[in-house]
Amino acid sequence: MIDLAAYLPQLDGELAVPGLRAPVTIRRDAQGVPHIQAATAHDAWFALGFVHAQDRLFQMDLTRRRATGRAAEFLGAAAFEQDALARRLGVERVSRRDYAAAAAATRMMLDRYAEGVNALIDGATPLPVEYALLDEVPERWEGWHSIAVMRRLGLLMGSVWFKLWRAAALPVVGAELVAKLRYDDGGQDALIIPPGVDATRWTATLAELAPSIAALLSAAAPDAAGGGSNNWALGPERSATGRPVLAGDPHRVFEIPNMYAQHHVACDEFDAIGLTVPGVPAFPHFAHNGRVAWCVTHAFMDLFDLFVERFDAGAVHYRFRDAWLPATHRQETIAIRGAAPRMVEIVETHHGAVIAGDPALGTALTLRTVQTAETDFSFDCLPRLLQASSVEALYEATRGWGLIDHNLVAADTAGHIGQLVRATMPRRPRANGWLPVPGWTGAHEWKGWIPFDAMPRVIDPPGGVIVTANNRVVADDHPDYLCTDCHPPYRARRIAELIAGGASATAAGAAAVHADVLSPNALLVRDRLAAMPAPAGSAGPVAALRSLVLDWDGRMAVGSLAAAGYIALRRALVGVLAERSGLAGLAGHPYLSVAPGIVPQNQLWWCLPKLLRDDDTTLLGGWSWEQAFGEALNRAAAAPIGTMSETWGEVHRPRFSHPLSTLFPKAGLDPPALPLGGDGDTVQAIGLLPSAGPAATYGALARYAFDVGDWDNSLWAVFHGVSGRPGSLHYADQNPLWSDCRMAPMRYSWDLIAQEATATQTLLPGAPA
Repeated sequence: MIDLAAYLPQLDGELAVPGLRAPVTIRRDAQGVPHIQAATAHDAWFALGFVHAQDRLFQMDLTRRRATGRAAEFLGAAAFEQDALARRLGVERVSRRDYAAAAAATRMMLDRYAEGVNALIDGATPLPVEYALLDEVPERWEGWHSIAVMRRLGLLMGSVWFKLWRAAALPVVGAELVAKLRYDDGGQDALIIPPGVDATRWTATLAELAPSIAALLSAAAPDAAGGGSNNWALGPERSATGRPVLAGDPHRVFEIPNMYAQHHVACDEFDAIGLTVPGVPAFPHFAHNGRVAWCVTHAFMDLFDLFVERFDAGAVHYRFRDAWLPATHRQETIAIRGAAPRMVEIVETHHGAVIAGDPALGTALTLRTVQTAETDFSFDCLPRLLQASSVEALYEATRGWGLIDHNLVAADTAGHIGQLVRATMPRRPRANGWLPVPGWTGAHEWKGWIPFDAMPRVIDPPGGVIVTANNRVVADDHPDYLCTDCHPPYRARRIAELIAGGASATAAGAAAVHADVLSPNALLVRDRLAAMPAPAGSAGPVAALRSLVLDWDGRMAVGSLAAAGYIALRRALVGVLAERSGLAGLAGHPYLSVAPGIVPQNQLWWCLPKLLRDDDTTLLGGWSWEQAFGEALNRAAAAPIGTMSETWGEVHRPRFSHPLSTLFPKAGLDPPALPLGGDGDTVQAIGLLPSAGPAATYGALARYAFDVGDWDNSLWAVFHGVSGRPGSLHYADQNPLWSDCRMAPMRYSWDLIAQEATATQTLLPGAPA
């Protein structure tokens, strides 16, 4: 076993660091959270880069490599497909473009941050153990790397996967049924704006989709026959203190280390605390600056269009309107650890790069996305957020943000709360939101941009409560805001119900909302099962499983046997649906193979509730739901895990996997994990991939609650710890707290921070090496 402690950095005492203009003090609290005090912003950004590298250097390096298509150099052939996609999308090229176009203050921030990272690399601090395992050394950080890291973390997050799914499914289920392959709407969507209003989803008509359907069917082979986040704000009239409460939890796939890290950075220009992104300066998503607090959820606005392109022989040209235009071709070489380099052929039209299909066969899919299409100015927003003094000022500071779409919910010390869709959105036809569209007609081109001032927003709504949970932002009949594949409204409705009942009236009270595990879809399946007669001849394990689910309250609690039985039944039911519909046979389809890939069972998991609610059997191949449930009960009762012998918490326990643990399984790189409750339909949204099993694969990367104006009462926790260095005391010390939906103090007062500090380090200006 490798001595992990030998690779840990010094976190106390004095340390001379070339590049600083004045001393910087770093105090770490009981959870190891760094509280950084610098004299100027110039040194604050340097110090944040240095501290990020102390705790997360290998993660930063690997994320940069994933962003730019170089992860296979570390991870081997398993990373090739995602590297190839990053090369096709040109992430390095567009990140360099955005850096060159950034404001002077933004470039100063990025460059000073990079200098701080490099000071750690160049110093006497031991490098992370991962470099010793790989026999590698880190490359020096550059300013544009931070833009690439940020772009990678939201890259292709949202609608593109649903469009690819429906595109692949179209030849199997036909044009009449393809519109059913979307997230459930929970009966009706609960809107964010205006709060408390329900609306019916728009469903694409065959006439609107006809061009897309024709394009896709002509591209089909001759034999061709779904994580989320929560946040909420209570105005002063709804809280127990007369101050706003702002709380939530971002949900993503569990990656080790966490994509977020807790930090506090202060200087003469700002004093901000929140969740940072290792590799990126400032606080893009979650923080407060002493006057206003902000947090985000994914808004699921549609930033992506897929085009079916027609190519001539050899893909030298592609068709657009009445002309054949030259396609752009380039080749890039991807180095692979333990294998020979591989060449990637990249073909582009004016819409973007080919991401699926083979142009040499005459048709392929290209992607046009806001995330790469034009120069992005998101990083110019970051310094401005730190200076904002109110909700209104904060929203003005976000003008120009475009890397990903957010519900930006905020509260200030004057008592205001608000929600803004922080995004850059193109104008284009609504049919673009459903399927890949024909690229050769010119009928689906972007037609300018929705003005920033026209983006959906609300400040101080009647009722004094804002809730977002990836549910629909505005009504579906709005002409501009494509949002075809937002999440169901279950979590948003449940949060609103809990708040109405008195929960979250204080920052500490937010934990009761975070911890809620009532599943509306569990109740739906239970009640549907109750309305059916017991399957003929059912006895033994089948009868026991049926009784277990029927006698249950629908709560996905850690200690529940019935919750485990329900998931086994639902997974089996989705398997039946995949088989009877013919969609199981799509595994490996080129459109579903775009990295990281799309699995039919995972997509159908989200479609199932609406089909049950509507008693819709059109995808069951002639079966009734009674027949499907009967077969699913038989399969689930015969399953080896999770039916009647193990609690939900045990079968749902995640495995937190370090990216190198497969290559070095004996190095002790994986942090421990505890049993978990919740599922993807509950407020405590600890979800699973149905095709892989019941173990949790995504959930709350952090939980937070801001007491706006009495900041030292604010609370937070992350799912493993502050440090990304295996062997650190703070690599997994927050997991027990997080697993139990508890939080630790988020100290803001420097007097309290000094009193409670467990380690203090002073960085001193040092002579250049």
